[in-house]
Amino acid sequence: MNQQGQEGAGFRLIVEIVLVVFILVIIFAVISQVERIQYTVSEQSLYRGFQNAVNSPDGSTIVAKDLVFEKGSIYSNRAFASSVEGIDFECVELDSLDSTAFKKYEKSVIEFTTQYQATVYYQCFSEDDDDDCDYRCIVSFGKDLSEED
Repeated sequence: MNQQGQEGAGFRLIVEIVLVVFILVIIFAVISQVERIQYTVSEQSLYRGFQNAVNSPDGSTIVAKDLVFEKGSIYSNRAFASSVEGIDFECVELDSLDSTAFKKYEKSVIEFTTQYQATVYYQCFSEDDDDDCDYRCIVSFGKDLSEED
């Protein structure tokens, strides 16, 4: 092989490596974007389920299946209450399974310590005899409310 052919082979190898790296960067960007969309859709479904429960305050259990939560995401009773007009944050209680996937602070904040997929259960009750709350609602991450006594 002549000198010029050997120099061209090295250049061609560098070009191929650059193309492979470029393709890998594009693949990782697409995967990241798909995860971001999945988190956004799950969060929208989370609040939509709560709105549905508030709109039917008869104690029936509303279910949002297979929602994906991002590590570090935090949900509070204030956030749920602010997503629906006419409900005070003190009338919303958060509950969950006992799991290392999230931390539960009192009954007002849930923080995810890892990426987690869960079914979320909602129940709202009309409170005629309570001066402070027209509705009492429970949002439960992974813990089925219809199985409670």
